[in-house]
Amino acid sequence: MRELVGKAPLGKSDHQLFLFSPGIGAAGQLPYSVRVFDDDIKIFPMGNVRAINLSPVPVRFLLSGEITPQIPPTKYAKFPHSKKVNDHNTYPVVVEFLSANGEWINEQSVSWKATNRRRDIVMISVDARFKQPTVQMFSDFPPWMDPAPIKSTP
Repeated sequence: MRELVGKAPLGKSDHQLFLFSPGIGAAGQLPYSVRVFDDDIKIFPMGNVRAINLSPVPVRFLLSGEITPQIPPTKYAKFPHSKKVNDHNTYPVVVEFLSANGEWINEQSVSWKATNRRRDIVMISVDARFKQPTVQMFSDFPPWMDPAPIKSTP
């Protein structure tokens, strides 16, 4: 038996990214909220980062010391990797959250690898149980870009 667990309007491109997250759980509401992103490489090219802010406050990134525009709650932004990299092609990244008193709070300091061989998806949220900000990064190589397997001949 099929049951509707979430719904969202489709994007415009031929490739879509669906993000399912647990809903509020209120009576009469669907158990999952669904977000849909156009996932075409023209819209989200290789060598870029898509940052999705699922937290209730604005966030921003410092990429090699350069500040990105802030990302409002429930919104997303796309930006290229920093060009200021070290010998290992990595660069420092700081994720900051806007506090209630208007100050930016450093939540995470890491290094990212700059590459044009994949795309990276970063999801920023607040852990429902511990009420702590979380930042998760996923490397993405679109499966439709995989070369066809080489057939061996007997």
